[in-house]
Amino acid sequence: MDSKSFRRNIGMVVFCIILNTLGKLIAAGLRLPIWFDVVGTCVAAYFTGPLGAVISGAGGNLLFSVLTGGKWTYMVVNASIGILFYICVRRGYLDKSDTAVMSSFFLGVISVILSAPLNLYFNAGKSGNFWGDTFFDMLEWYGAGRTICSLGGEAIIDIVDKPVCVLIAYILIRLVLKRRGIRWERHDDIIKALVVFALVPALLAQSFVMDVYAAEVGNEVKERNFDENYVETIYDSRTGMPYSEANTIAETADGYIWIGGYAGLTKYNGKEFEFINGITGIYALMTDSRGRLWISTNDSGVLVYENGVFYNFTIEDGLPANSIRALAEAPDGSVYVGTTGSLCRIWVEDGKLGDIIIITNGVEYATSLTMYGEKLVCATNSGNLFVLENDKLLYKVEPHLENTYYTCVSVVDGHLLAGTSESHVEELRIFKNMSVTSQRIELGGFINIRDIRACSDGRVWICADNGIGYLKGGQDGNWSFYTQHYDGFDASILDIHEDYEGNIWFASQRCGIMKLSKGRFSDLFSLSGISPVGVNAVCKHEGSYYCGTDTGLVIVKEGSYGPLENEISEMLQGVRVRSIMKDSQGTMWFCTYGKNGLVSVNKKGYINSINSHRRATDDRFRCMIELQNGTIVAGTADGINFVDDDHVIATVTQDDGLENSQILSLCEGADGSVYATTDGAGIYVIKNGKIVKNIGIEDGLPADVVLRLVPYADGFFVVASNSLCYMKDDVITHLDSFPYYDNIDILIDKNNAYVLTSAGIYMVDVEQLRTNSILTYKLFNYTDGLTQSITTNARNFIDRDGRIFFCGNKGVSCFKPEEVLDTSRDYKFGISVSLSDGTAISEEDGVYTIPPNVKNFTVKASIRKYSLSDVRTKFFIDGINDGVKAVSSYEVEPIQVTNLNHGTYPVHIQILNEEGTRILQEEEYVLRKEAHVWENTWYLLYLFAVGIWVIVFTVWIGFTLVNTFRRRRQLEMLRRELENKVNVQTEEIRTQAEKMEVFQWEVIEGMASLIESRDGNTGDHVKNVSKYVSIIAQEMLHMHLYSNVVTPKYVDIITKVSPLHDVGKIKISDVILNKPGKFTPEEYEIMKNHAAYGGMIVEDILGKNATPEMKQIAKDVAYYHHEKWDGSGYPEGRAGVDIPLAARIMAVADVFDALVSKRVYKEAFEMDKAFDIIQEEAGKHFDAEIVRVFLKKKDVIVKELKMRRGKDLKA
Repeated sequence: MDSKSFRRNIGMVVFCIILNTLGKLIAAGLRLPIWFDVVGTCVAAYFTGPLGAVISGAGGNLLFSVLTGGKWTYMVVNASIGILFYICVRRGYLDKSDTAVMSSFFLGVISVILSAPLNLYFNAGKSGNFWGDTFFDMLEWYGAGRTICSLGGEAIIDIVDKPVCVLIAYILIRLVLKRRGIRWERHDDIIKALVVFALVPALLAQSFVMDVYAAEVGNEVKERNFDENYVETIYDSRTGMPYSEANTIAETADGYIWIGGYAGLTKYNGKEFEFINGITGIYALMTDSRGRLWISTNDSGVLVYENGVFYNFTIEDGLPANSIRALAEAPDGSVYVGTTGSLCRIWVEDGKLGDIIIITNGVEYATSLTMYGEKLVCATNSGNLFVLENDKLLYKVEPHLENTYYTCVSVVDGHLLAGTSESHVEELRIFKNMSVTSQRIELGGFINIRDIRACSDGRVWICADNGIGYLKGGQDGNWSFYTQHYDGFDASILDIHEDYEGNIWFASQRCGIMKLSKGRFSDLFSLSGISPVGVNAVCKHEGSYYCGTDTGLVIVKEGSYGPLENEISEMLQGVRVRSIMKDSQGTMWFCTYGKNGLVSVNKKGYINSINSHRRATDDRFRCMIELQNGTIVAGTADGINFVDDDHVIATVTQDDGLENSQILSLCEGADGSVYATTDGAGIYVIKNGKIVKNIGIEDGLPADVVLRLVPYADGFFVVASNSLCYMKDDVITHLDSFPYYDNIDILIDKNNAYVLTSAGIYMVDVEQLRTNSILTYKLFNYTDGLTQSITTNARNFIDRDGRIFFCGNKGVSCFKPEEVLDTSRDYKFGISVSLSDGTAISEEDGVYTIPPNVKNFTVKASIRKYSLSDVRTKFFIDGINDGVKAVSSYEVEPIQVTNLNHGTYPVHIQILNEEGTRILQEEEYVLRKEAHVWENTWYLLYLFAVGIWVIVFTVWIGFTLVNTFRRRRQLEMLRRELENKVNVQTEEIRTQAEKMEVFQWEVIEGMASLIESRDGNTGDHVKNVSKYVSIIAQEMLHMHLYSNVVTPKYVDIITKVSPLHDVGKIKISDVILNKPGKFTPEEYEIMKNHAAYGGMIVEDILGKNATPEMKQIAKDVAYYHHEKWDGSGYPEGRAGVDIPLAARIMAVADVFDALVSKRVYKEAFEMDKAFDIIQEEAGKHFDAEIVRVFLKKKDVIVKELKMRRGKDLKA
């Protein structure tokens, strides 16, 4: 190459490097669906050859990497494309339009194959091109493996990129050639073809990414009224709370309950506790008028929670101390912070601490703060109260009693109440003349008052170190205090809070938290501080409730609900009391098991006992009634007793036809008949002391065990062991419309029947029940405050106020069915959206945006409802589960969403009426699933264009292949025709060759005969040697020895040419050849020339008629068979494997036959001696491997010799 061409090539390579770099920068900047980085590589390959192509391809990629920080490793791909393009040019693939297009497509395929592994190793499979990576994401979304995704993402770029680049390269090549005055033939067709297959719209795209933030939407609160029935619920580590201690409780505007303790901060939504990591040592919580949560800590200053973010302020921000004990909001929105040092006042805006005022007026270590109008009242660790106004101390109040200190302060309806360390609260009055008066309110044994809180139920709740109670009244200074007993929650109670529903919360440092919720049920035993015990009967008498248990009589006094002891309770201590009744004369009757039997106490207090010693049928009395004539009828375990004037006047037993004498209940009919239900024999009807009828299963009863008969409308409701019936005139109707089967008792009041069951209390219209036409019913159970199971076959009653008193496994409960719990409020609720890994999706402007690559996520409804009253709730997403049915708010389940299509989906939470027919409250949220890039129209158009390109190319290549196939068929026909002609001529040649081969063998045999006739010493030597050679060669073939040389054909040739090994002796004088004695040195030298002569003679004899292989083996046998393994032979003195294999085989066979044959100059050796000599010469004269083969065939050789020579051959 001259210097001018060299400089021109260097310039071309530099130009192509710049061209590649600019192309890739343009493609990357415009986000084109191509690389545009091999145009220069193709141009360089055409003009400068493969080296220039490699340099321009690699250099362009390297320069782009330097400029953009990309991966330089991809230069191997561009360099490879340059080499392949050069090969295509050299082979003429680019001289035709069809091969040119296929070559460009082929270059794209090679690029995919080379790039995909690099993508997988360096970039997790992605190519770095927006369009290709989008296709990668689409394939991965639909479950393809990463390798397939990588190949697809690269292919969708390269199968378009390479034809485009080749097209542009050809245009540039044409321009350069034109400038140089060189005409490029056929380029117009090629360019047209490339244009057709390279046109793909250059579509641009813009990604729209929405930032989202976490939030839940709450609702406003409505006021509501409460009654005085509360049910307690205790939460600790055993019931889902993260820990079992709490110092404080607060509620934020969104309805969440926040619980603070030394262990940390917890958020509760009525269903789940969520522990907040990173915040510990919490002492007090407060929510301000702006809905912010303030958190005082033991050693980390004060925190403010606003819009999902915690802001922390400490002594580094100017606080007097990091240990905070009390918080209170001033009317202007600032917050007083009571630290273990000075009192301070701070302003916080947008998470930043504004002004801070340190109040240095002697108020140190504030433990309780409250605003009293414009004044701030502080209780401090010293036990004194301080009153401030405008941050200036007005006065200091010291306790009025010795050894007493103030512990907390609170304002209740304008009353300033201060808790003390002893068992009283003081109501303080502050006068304008700076004087303070107080009224002491005794609390009956409470010590160390911790909090005072007025609630919407009209009570002022108080908590102390040893219990809970409340104050009522307050008008004219008249307060009444009531102690409340809650088992398991009676120690270190520090804080009180009322939530938006009116539930009262208490925080205990030892017991966790407790919630008091309004319910329809109240537990007499729990409110009276009586340990739980199963009750069999309850009856009201003179303002007290008499409760019969298996261990005696418990009397609870109405009003204070305190336990009461009297003579009858003492008498029945330890006795099983099954039934209690008050008759029309005011006498109390008690059915007991044991020696007392049936016990009565009249108004004067006279106690009478009727048992088996006084004509009773048994001492185990179970049930009783008073007849209209005043007679008492009592059932025992062994019959029925009629009692009048404290005497048994008649009995009915088994002797009277009572087959089953275990009486469960009694009832009087309209005609004065007594109906007795039994434990297995149905119902007996007794009139005038005689059994007149037995009603059983055969009469229509559903079972023979009948628990209760309840009179109604000239008939009876029948409570059987498995269903309800109505009986009139002894005709039984099964009440199948009643929804439950395990029923216990029926109580009737006005128009309603209350069916006591194991599931709760059903309220139904009594007429609908009687006529078996129940349309609606209401079940009262645990959601209404029922905390115990109803006792089977117990004695229950309804009082004049419609209250139902019933027996349970823990005591006696009072149920107020007419008391309607308020469910009309607007509840606070919201939704939360989280991914499968727990990541929360935030809300922005009411929209929850789901990223496009998310397959699975969960939408939860958070209904912040803490009361016992249940509401019907529907939670659904339009288009996903909008057919869901309304369920209890406690049963609302999260919605698991999988493979959601892009779009906007409204999310609904609906509160409905009890029938589920009317929406009382509804909130709608928006869920937006972002579209994948490939789901956008412009990307689909791009895929469509690429698909059309592939289809067109496939069709074109199909036509091309069809035409190619046709041409091949024509060529194949011509080939066969020529082949037939060739076969004919070949057959003729083969026939001539066979004839020639026969002639050659005849010549060989003739030469061998000639040799034998001249050499009188040889005898049958030629034939013998030929046989030995065949035996050795056959065994070597069998043993695969020298398998690269010894083949069946080789064995055949060496066997046939072996007779020529001594053909050179023809040129030796007969005098020397047949000399009987030993040769002289001169004669021996002449004799050795026969090997060289033999080689020349064989070559002349075989000439051009033998195959090269035959000629070579024959020459090796004749020329080299006297060479020795150790190099001492002749004619060339070759050694080892330099001696041809055929000669080495011949050497063994030739020497052996010479040893065992008689010559003129020697006698024949014995065979064993001959074999020994051969073996001794292994590795010296002979090839040891061939000797091993020869000796292995010793038996065959011996047999052959005997057969040929007969007796002349020595054994």
